[in-house]
Amino acid sequence: MKTKSYITFLLLITAQWAFATGLQPVGTSAPVRVQAVDFELEMRGLYVSSVMEVQFVADSGDENAANLRFPLPPDSVLHKAEIYLPELEQWTVAETMGRREGEIIYNDIVEQQLDPLLIQKIGTDFYRARVYPINEQGDLRMRVHYAHTLETADNHYRLRVPFANKDATAATPANGITISLRTDANYWTAGAWQMGDEMGTPSTLDDEMGTPSTVNLDNGTTLLSLEDFAMSKDITLDLTPNEPMSQATALYYQPEAPNLVGHLHTWWRPDFSDYPAVMSQPRNVVFVIDVSGSMSGAKIAQTRQAVINSLEALSNEDYFGIVAFDDQVYVFRPNMRSGADIPAAIEWVSNLIAMGSTGMSAGLTTGAAIGIRSPLTGASIDLLLITDGRPNVGSSTVDGILADVSAEAEQLGRQIRIFSVGIGHNLDQVLLNSLAQQRGGESTFALDDNEITGQILDLFARVRGGGVSDVIAAVQTAGVSDNQFTWRRVFSGTALQMGAKGDVGNSMNLNLDGRLSDLTSIALNTTLAPLSSNSTIHRIAAPLAAKTWADQLERQIDAEGETAELVNKAVDLARSYGIVTRYSSLLALQNEELYESVNRIARDPAGIALQPVASSTVDESQIGGQGTDDGESEKTGAPPPPGMTYMPQPTVAADMINSALLLSPSPAPTNVVGTPYSGGPTGASAGASGGTSSGVGASGSAPMAYESPPASMFCESPLLDEQLRLDIPRLNYQGYYLWGSLQLVVLPDGTLRLDVLNYGPVAPPNHNSACQLEEIVLSATMQLHIPLVLYQTATEEVQITDIILQGRTV
Repeated sequence: MKTKSYITFLLLITAQWAFATGLQPVGTSAPVRVQAVDFELEMRGLYVSSVMEVQFVADSGDENAANLRFPLPPDSVLHKAEIYLPELEQWTVAETMGRREGEIIYNDIVEQQLDPLLIQKIGTDFYRARVYPINEQGDLRMRVHYAHTLETADNHYRLRVPFANKDATAATPANGITISLRTDANYWTAGAWQMGDEMGTPSTLDDEMGTPSTVNLDNGTTLLSLEDFAMSKDITLDLTPNEPMSQATALYYQPEAPNLVGHLHTWWRPDFSDYPAVMSQPRNVVFVIDVSGSMSGAKIAQTRQAVINSLEALSNEDYFGIVAFDDQVYVFRPNMRSGADIPAAIEWVSNLIAMGSTGMSAGLTTGAAIGIRSPLTGASIDLLLITDGRPNVGSSTVDGILADVSAEAEQLGRQIRIFSVGIGHNLDQVLLNSLAQQRGGESTFALDDNEITGQILDLFARVRGGGVSDVIAAVQTAGVSDNQFTWRRVFSGTALQMGAKGDVGNSMNLNLDGRLSDLTSIALNTTLAPLSSNSTIHRIAAPLAAKTWADQLERQIDAEGETAELVNKAVDLARSYGIVTRYSSLLALQNEELYESVNRIARDPAGIALQPVASSTVDESQIGGQGTDDGESEKTGAPPPPGMTYMPQPTVAADMINSALLLSPSPAPTNVVGTPYSGGPTGASAGASGGTSSGVGASGSAPMAYESPPASMFCESPLLDEQLRLDIPRLNYQGYYLWGSLQLVVLPDGTLRLDVLNYGPVAPPNHNSACQLEEIVLSATMQLHIPLVLYQTATEEVQITDIILQGRTV
């Protein structure tokens, strides 16, 4: 029996490691859920003091563990956490310690099956809470205390309750969420509650969920309750003060303890309207992306997402280019492009995977060669380098790389600046900092893999013309200290946040000095008085000030590299104020006996340590992801064929991608492992990569070492079994041949998903051989044509002819 079939299959692009509120079980098969989320917000002027309470529940068992990933508003400080112990009917406050020290103690306590809570910062304004145990009764609850200032948006301010987006694991609390807001009566005119994110245009809750969203703050309070809310978008509220918007504001806290000094936090948005050169200008930006083997997994996934977000943020006046490098160099287009090419560029970037060594110099030189021919001649050529390694192909010194990059630019009189994002801790910070500093750019570092997207986007926002460079700003009033701050660049509309210690009077000055692009000096100042407050909100001035010092210290570490002195200073600062930073953790345990190995710190109501803290005995440096100098972990391969970013290179977990054939969803099948074949990888490496680790050579590349498919597939038609596993012996993609073992999965909407179980390149067909198979073709538009498939069951064999599968990306 023969039938003819037309089937649509779904190509699922690689799952991104994105920032959203999501709950992930750890070491348990029982489903765990967020039962309810409640926010209590108090607002005074631009300052917001917030408490988030989360309740957890499990379908079964009493000792389930989970990780809750959650965002906070931009520039927030997390300064306190608590866990509720039902058997004691009380809340226990977490203690601040070094990041690594907290991990060591937490893991030890979990082995004893006792209640802990560990909170760490894993990205820009993004955190992870590791909680245990979660039971059926929903007894486990945690509270997170954080503080921040309102965002500015045009002629109003914006309050953000963050849940973020782009994460399929986002939780939907069974009991919904509530947001309670308390502020000064008759101070604000509020808009409507909206849903959205930082990148897109928000929409009202009326439109999204049919929930009344109008807010009246005449009496200073409002309450929002949402049911069936999947925590995948932020909730925001636009606010307009009933008096002129302020250029600067400040909050002051005077501790009651006699040995503690006052703490001041200031917020200042300098007025650069008299300096047109500071205004943002069109830009030439070339993304130079390291795709060497060590960038695989979360690194390349987050890098792709950040570059895509950056492309989406470009204006119609901007020009861009994209270069990827390993031991070869690949370009999106050989010249600079503009807005109309962004969709194609996004598709190109989404297909990048990691393999090969690190030819940084060639990548930068190619980026410069593309950039200097931009028609936007009035702007510099800004190379945004993203790398986790040390150059080991071509020039590897600062002088050598810069000589390669600048040779042609100098002949054409074009200025080239280098901005770099370093990933992991085994890279060469001195090299990246020197490249940036000598070419007028700046560097930043994502020491933890989860910081990658945020750090790239933060730096991209500064890769543009205009702005003020080498900024020194300070809080000037008698008797204060720790009051001076530096920024590499500041742009119009930027809000500078600074702290100070000491006794503050009724007024103070904020001063700023910097230089414009033509080296002209600029100086600004403003005078203000701290907010008066008769509530407890003034306490958040201390942790907010501590965050400004922590941020300044981390900028110094990024510029100079991690040293024991700087890292210990960062840990001591976090512990002195009870805040979570790159180098600290918040840890809560079940009872006081478990804290015997922990230095408990007595604090005042604002979280300030009453006595100097003892330095940690744990080495807290190198806290981040696994950077590499491209040793044995790198994979080498020939360059991709024309028209393709890379040939298929499926991996497991969060980064399974196959740009030429099929794309696998996330999570990947847990039983998928590669099988070593003759001439292919063996052992653990084969299991990780699945098939071969080399690509298909383009014209002029090294000869390809072809792998053999399983003998059962050779010289046979494609076979589909009862489990919907499809074995294809040879597939032609634009002249490049692969074999593959695929798994068909029927989705709820009736479409099919194809998972890659295994694959490998094969030699082109020899039409004089005994195997005369009709050719299976995958077109450039992702249409797969299979002339004949044998569908075998226990009772019959069916021949299905002319199967046409049309792929689409989502």
